[in-house]
Amino acid sequence: MKGKEIYPLVYEIVKRAQKENPNLKNFVNSYEWSKRIPKPQFITDELAGAICTSVSSSPGVGLEIYYQEKVYLKELQITFLDNELTYLLCESGSNGKNFRILGEIIRTVFDGRKVPNEKDKQLLTSL
Repeated sequence: MKGKEIYPLVYEIVKRAQKENPNLKNFVNSYEWSKRIPKPQFITDELAGAICTSVSSSPGVGLEIYYQEKVYLKELQITFLDNELTYLLCESGSNGKNFRILGEIIRTVFDGRKVPNEKDKQLLTSL
């Protein structure tokens, strides 16, 4: 999947985690930076790719602190990716709901780079 296709899911997970995971605030710079990512309807192809790449590897700026966030069926449904990605929800939580870690989803379906290049770093820094 291209960055712009998977970015709505990344955005949804980041926004949920910002509300529900207070431990993320311990990573002050990364957390503050993540609050500036654009809504899916305002993102370019290049920036979506750079942000998706940053889930796996961030050069001081990006979404690496969200790598371990769980993705549930409801988030796939909200972002209209349930038909394409439900098969990835192969782990079962204590609440009985199936999930998968965001970083694992990105590494499985994102067809972009896994490590940011210089252009990605510039795009990420510009936010």
